Amino acid sequence: MPSEKTHGNVLWPDVSTREGCLRAAWTAATLALLVSVARAGWALVDWAAAPVAGATPWAFMDAALFAVIALGLWKLSRVAAIAGLALYVVGHVWRLATTDSWLPAATVFLAIFFAHGVRATFSHAWLLRCARRRGAELQDCLQEEPEGFGGRGPG
Repeated sequence: MPSEKTHGNVLWPDVSTREGCLRAAWTAATLALLVSVARAGWALVDWAAAPVAGATPWAFMDAALFAVIALGLWKLSRVAAIAGLALYVVGHVWRLATTDSWLPAATVFLAIFFAHGVRATFSHAWLLRCARRRGAELQDCLQEEPEGFGGRGPG
C-alpha cells in the first residue's frame, strides 16, 4: 500500500514515492554541497600554502560546478543528477590516473549516493509524468506498471 512508510535502506533508498524521491535527491544534493566545500577548502589551502592531495586552482571551478549541481539536485533536475555522478566519477578516475591520492571507500560511498540522486530524479519525473497524463494524484500512479521500467514501477 502506498500509504505505508518505506524508506528502503541507506545503500538502496526507496524512490517509489514522492517522499522517497525527495529524500534521496536531497541527500545527493547535500553530499554535492559537501564535496563543493571540501574542494574549495583544498583549493584555498593549495593557494595559501603547499599543494594538498593534488589540489590545483582548477579545484575552485570544480567546487563551483558541484555547488551548481547541488542546487540542481535540490530542484530535482535530471541533468544535474547525471552531471553530478559523471563529474564525480570522471574526476576520481582522472585523479587515480594522475596521482596516488585516492580514498576508495569514500569514493565508492559518495558515487553510490550520486547514483541514488539519478534514480530519484528520474523516478520523480516519471511520477509527475504519470500524474499529468492521467490527471490523477501521484499516489494513484504508484499502482501502475509503467512502460520503460520493466514493469517494476519507478525507481
